[in-house]
Amino acid sequence: MLTKILLSIGFNGIVLFLAQYLLQDLSVTGGLKTYIYFGLAFGIANGLIKPILKLLTIPVKWATLGLSLVAINILMFIAVDLTLEEIFGSNYNIVLQKNLATYLKTGIVVGVLNWIKNIIIK
Repeated sequence: MLTKILLSIGFNGIVLFLAQYLLQDLSVTGGLKTYIYFGLAFGIANGLIKPILKLLTIPVKWATLGLSLVAINILMFIAVDLTLEEIFGSNYNIVLQKNLATYLKTGIVVGVLNWIKNIIIK
């Protein structure tokens, strides 16, 4: 159990690193600690908040053929970004250009990478 949690935190940090590598609109300040903090916070958000949001948005998910999951990924990413900034200050920050295209790209990339992560860790 503990191994799975530690692997999930590590993979979430890797997800952020790969998203930063794939998207020019995303940058990370604070080095390795930011990836670790992001992995921890994103794991908690995905474990506790995301299932509730997925349950509440079932009708929307059916109507949009699953595209609402991208919006949920965007919300999770923004929530974790704001949480890191609020708790740890601007030293550990995910800098994301604030426009719709960037949010969509980030939501899709993070969603796909999380899907791959979930297949690996299962």
